Amino acid sequence: MLWKPSIFHDIVCLQSLSKSAM
Repeated sequence: MLWKPSIFHDIVCLQSLSKSAM
């Protein structure tokens, strides 16, 4: 992958938090 795994991980975390908030 060209992008850093950390960035992808952050996105997944954000999505998880969003779902939890809703």
